[in-house]
Amino acid sequence: MSRVVCLLLLGLVAPLGAQTGLDGAYGLLSEGRVAEGRVALMEAAAALAPSAAVPHLKVARVIGRLDPELQPQVARLAAAAFRGRSTDAIEELDALAQDADPVQAPALLALAAALADGAEEPARAEALRVRLIESYPEARERVDAVLEVAEARAARGEGLEEAAEWVEALIVAEPSGALTPQARRVLERLRSAG
Repeated sequence: MSRVVCLLLLGLVAPLGAQTGLDGAYGLLSEGRVAEGRVALMEAAAALAPSAAVPHLKVARVIGRLDPELQPQVARLAAAAFRGRSTDAIEELDALAQDADPVQAPALLALAAALADGAEEPARAEALRVRLIESYPEARERVDAVLEVAEARAARGEGLEEAAEWVEALIVAEPSGALTPQARRVLERLRSAG
């Protein structure tokens, strides 16, 4: 009996440790300690299941791509979203994107969309991604945005033609690209949904 209890407790330690690590990482980010917060966030995410780690890794990646003067402000917004103030964080990121230079804006929109996903606001997330797709055709964040919008539209059965055009354009632009197999699967789902 004591072995079962020990195994159960061991099974709880990793998730609790990861949560504590996330709390600490976002605490550092909220203080503007960007470099330390990003490292802590990546370390804490490593203790999570892959699907649970992805949003936190996206935050760390996006913050790292930004100009140093934008990083503390965006880090604080990500921390606010983690603490339940997603709506305000999304609005502020959207406003920052509107005022940012064309190199920074796509990352800000991608992060705002990811936060909207986390806040269970799929329509808002899609609107932010569509703006990224249409406004920044050369942005590296565009590929992920196209695939995420296409997946959502395939699931809903709406906006399929436009999404299929975007995905086809990705495949034609990079027929041997790393994401081409995924893009082909998404295109098939779009076609079968229509």
